[in-house]
Amino acid sequence: MEIRKDILDKLAQSITIEEMERDFKMYSMLKKEILSSIKPIQLKKRSGAFLKFRTTTTVIEMADTTGVISGSEPISEISFSASHYNYEKNQTETFYYSGSGLLYWYYDSDGPQYVRVSMEINSSYDNSSCRVSDKLNTVWGTDKNEFNASGRLYYSDSKYTYGLMVNASRSKETGVSVTITR
Repeated sequence: MEIRKDILDKLAQSITIEEMERDFKMYSMLKKEILSSIKPIQLKKRSGAFLKFRTTTTVIEMADTTGVISGSEPISEISFSASHYNYEKNQTETFYYSGSGLLYWYYDSDGPQYVRVSMEINSSYDNSSCRVSDKLNTVWGTDKNEFNASGRLYYSDSKYTYGLMVNASRSKETGVSVTITR
């Protein structure tokens, strides 16, 4: 968590050092938790380029005739909360965050190779919505149908920027697995 530098002058007029300290203390006391997870499953042997996941989403891959492998997997039901004590109101306040997203992978034997995650996070703190997207650091398997990818994805509300850790993997045996932690 860090203060938003793009609106630092505006925040300096509306937030005190004590409020920032309280917010940072509250965030640092939160326990690490899994926010969303797509569990891998054992896939049946099938002909064709279709994979079936427990989420009942079907992923269609492009044929490997051009050396391109790509696909996507939706990320749904991302939700978490953060609570802190409001000294002015003499009560604990809880703010809720929710969202959804998409994991997309693209491998071209003669060109670009990446795994990208895109999400939209909604905040009850200030009723804002933030769209974020970034490429993950990726290690490809030897047959290029498999990968392990990870990275941080940052989203903002009206005061702060927060980081989420995204881990994604794909293998022929287990399918796609995505875990997002705070």
